Amino acid sequence: MSVKIQSINHMNAFLLPATIQPQAKNYHVFQADDGVILLIPVPPVANLKNDSSQIENEPL
Repeated sequence: MSVKIQSINHMNAFLLPATIQPQAKNYHVFQADDGVILLIPVPPVANLKNDSSQIENEPL
């Protein structure tokens, strides 16, 4: 499966197919040197251990 990048309000967006069901509300995004883009779910606040640097997240 492949997806195309779309420009929405001067930002790049990937529209995910309906077969992909996100498991979190927020994701960290990284790009590797070889161009691979990773989306890593941000853990819910209830699961954090005294780390105020994490972004707040609620389950969908």
